[in-house]
Amino acid sequence: MRWRVPRPRFRTATLMVLVGAIALGLVAWRFYYSPRWVWRRAVHGKDSAASGAAWQQLSKGQIAGMTREETEAMLAEALADSHFPVRFGAVAAIRFSGRDLALAITHLTGRLEDEDFRVRRAVVSAIGEKVKVGVDRELAEPPLRSALDDREAEVRRQAVDSLGTVAGKLRRPDDPLIPLIASKLEDPDENVRVQAGFELARLGGGDEALPMLKAFADEHLGKSEDAETGASVERALFAIGKIAERSDDALDFLIGDIYRKGEPLENAAFAALQLTALTDPKGRDRAIGRLREALKGDDFNRRVGAALVLESLGRGAEAVPTWIEALRSPDDRDLRFHAIIALRNLRPVDPRAIPALREAAKDPDLEIQQRAAEGVAVLEKAASRPAPTP
Repeated sequence: MRWRVPRPRFRTATLMVLVGAIALGLVAWRFYYSPRWVWRRAVHGKDSAASGAAWQQLSKGQIAGMTREETEAMLAEALADSHFPVRFGAVAAIRFSGRDLALAITHLTGRLEDEDFRVRRAVVSAIGEKVKVGVDRELAEPPLRSALDDREAEVRRQAVDSLGTVAGKLRRPDDPLIPLIASKLEDPDENVRVQAGFELARLGGGDEALPMLKAFADEHLGKSEDAETGASVERALFAIGKIAERSDDALDFLIGDIYRKGEPLENAAFAALQLTALTDPKGRDRAIGRLREALKGDDFNRRVGAALVLESLGRGAEAVPTWIEALRSPDDRDLRFHAIIALRNLRPVDPRAIPALREAAKDPDLEIQQRAAEGVAVLEKAASRPAPTP
């Protein structure tokens, strides 16, 4: 008996379906691995290395396998993506790219109405960084002016920051941006007001902002608050330091009131940093004069504040009487500890320091006793060495 082996029969329709399926699979495979979709998957995926490489390509202006025109189209698509990280990444790519300002503004301006304030803030920051001297600022000013009225305070603060960057390129006292920045001294948000004062001080003004800056620093200095407020405190102190070049009121705040808030040693060191940065020699000399006057005053806190700042400025020898007095401060252990260090580090050795430290070695605090005794030994050894030959 023979078995019949059936032979397959392919109808034309079946064959066409099979060929079509194969063709569709090839198209899908090619589509899936096209440069466009490889890049899209990278920026949407969780692989940080692949994502970083993809954004770097975009920042350089050409995605692998694509023309520059196609790359710009992908950038526009990424700016309109529904996912916040992709839109944010696209803005960052523009900020760090070599695109000229006109092209950057074209891409960025549309995102000033983004639903996420972080994107809007990044846009404003990118525009400020892209500004160059001359005609380019004419392109940047309109979107930055618009951002000053953003509904989110952090975007308004960044707009003030960027406008300060723009004005700082030319540093003209008659720059029309200065009144615009000054208008934000009346902003309902305190961090925006401080940023405005900070920018005005950086540009050589800001005297009208001093009362607000002092009040803000006085309220928040030394408190454990959120990072944004902490950054604003630093900006306020910097601005006060710049204004102190010409204002006794600002200088008095730095060397006196600052001691009464929070961590006096840290705050005074920060104040000294501002005074060190004084660009006007006359302002610096006047500041040193005011510190010397404060050392002679009746207010102990102000004397200590002045001593701390002078020490940070390398003029600690002028504050020896104040440090000796601070060794006897019963309610401030940190201050007594710092006074020991200040006296121990003086060179040449001040003859008043050794007996004062010997007395401090009788302090009821054991650690203070130990540090004072060590200070005596250090100073006696230093005093016994012959003076260096000139």
